[in-house]
Amino acid sequence: IDFEAELDTHFGIAHTRWATHGEPSPVNSHPHRSDKNNEFVVIHNGIITNYKELRKYLVSKGYEFESETDTEVIPKLIKYLYDNRENEYVSFSTLVERVIKQLEGAFALVFKISLFPSCSFSRRLQSAHTNKVIYLEDDDVAVVMEGKLYVHRIKRKAGEDPVRVIQTLQMELQQIMKGNFKAFMQKEIFEQPESVVNTMRGRICFDGNTVILGGLSDHLKEIKRCRRLILIGCGTSYHAGVATRQILEELTELPVMIELASDFLDRITPVFRDDVCFFISQSGETADTLMALRYCKQRGALTVGVTNTVGSSICRETDCGVHINAGPEVGVAMCVCAYTSQFVSLIMFALMLSEDRLSMQQRRLEIINGLKKLPELIKEVLALDDQIKSIADELHHQRSLLVMGRGYNYATCLEGALKIKEITYMHSEGIMAGELKHGPLALIDKHMPVIMIIMRDACYKKCHNALQQITARQGRPIILCCQDDPEISKMAYKTIELPQTVDCLQGILSVIPLQLISFHLAVLRGYDVDCPRNLAKSVTVE
Repeated sequence: IDFEAELDTHFGIAHTRWATHGEPSPVNSHPHRSDKNNEFVVIHNGIITNYKELRKYLVSKGYEFESETDTEVIPKLIKYLYDNRENEYVSFSTLVERVIKQLEGAFALVFKISLFPSCSFSRRLQSAHTNKVIYLEDDDVAVVMEGKLYVHRIKRKAGEDPVRVIQTLQMELQQIMKGNFKAFMQKEIFEQPESVVNTMRGRICFDGNTVILGGLSDHLKEIKRCRRLILIGCGTSYHAGVATRQILEELTELPVMIELASDFLDRITPVFRDDVCFFISQSGETADTLMALRYCKQRGALTVGVTNTVGSSICRETDCGVHINAGPEVGVAMCVCAYTSQFVSLIMFALMLSEDRLSMQQRRLEIINGLKKLPELIKEVLALDDQIKSIADELHHQRSLLVMGRGYNYATCLEGALKIKEITYMHSEGIMAGELKHGPLALIDKHMPVIMIIMRDACYKKCHNALQQITARQGRPIILCCQDDPEISKMAYKTIELPQTVDCLQGILSVIPLQLISFHLAVLRGYDVDCPRNLAKSVTVE
């Protein structure tokens, strides 16, 4: 591929991310260098798990380190290999390949070397100024030299094709602009009526009450014969699995396991050939989820990706999948659209899998009608923004916040508490209301802010009981409840009244006030909503 007309031979490399080893500071930021002459410089996404051993060895050889990062061992190691080369001439790509063989962990790397001024190496090549992109596979080496790009494999198997197709990103400029909003997070919260429609478009026929997920069609018979579903994700994606587990079990009549990818990998979890494993990830590059995918593939399970990024690693490596069509998410804590779109995608999967179950038809019809009305109901909730901001005005000086619910709304509590933690730095905890008397009740007094989610569903009376326990201990709960519920309103310090929908969809509506509260709390506390401290995620650091 000839880039001669487009690439200047003098160019630099940079990386927008926080340090994962050592405090965020200029010295711990990328790129990292081999020496003060900058002979070799590197930027790195991922983690080097054997960096301590490499660093100890390189220090013993006289190499001095400037940072606390794991990344710095890479430029030091490549300089060590160059300084100790067996022949006078050694190619740049050979040096890079030798370095990679010494590294353990998950990583994508870009190298530049002053000894080869017209050449650079990348494990993943992408520009912010173009809509043309090449997705590199694991063990791909891409070298830019004299205006030309060369791609080859470190470990090439017989018959394997190293050619990588140039793809065009279908993204409009206005999609990644803030417009009239203060922050990308706020923009994405208010775009959820549209993102939910995009997730359902072309998949639900509301006239015929049918659901077709084209990415799963070829494997539908195999999925229907499975013995259990395993949903695997991290953070917000894990919460989307928790939110839909109950309706998946009800409609499919299959046991459903929900797994945090990191914990799943820490255990030798039994996985079988007749399991179907879902890997939920907004970026499609989440390292733990990707490793869990490879673990399940080795054991013969059918793998399904639920991602927002076409061409991502999870998208490429799963047997089949669903693209959630949530649109680009720019900020670090911005999985707001992804959460609701993942939620809807898993609901659609449950509807498709239960299409031939006569006993489920009335329930399916109820849910499909609920999905049809969902975008307008989301707009009704967003119209409560001023009321929600006034509640945030009262809470932003607090140090802690509890969010309680149960049943379909327990996942909402987890996701809401996570968003508050991420961008306001306030301690927050999502609590199962049924566990209140087993410890959390000790925290309740008139000074502890509590948000409760009490909707008219199968858990209504049980949540009402938990509310009585809180008010009896002078708690002042802020309650998310259904419109026109005087019994709940009279016991609340404040209420946010939401439109009612089908029980299994209510979590999509009830999470929005918590997204808005977290946004307003962060602004009131003077924090950068789109760049929370200490955090990074794949879509922002590749």
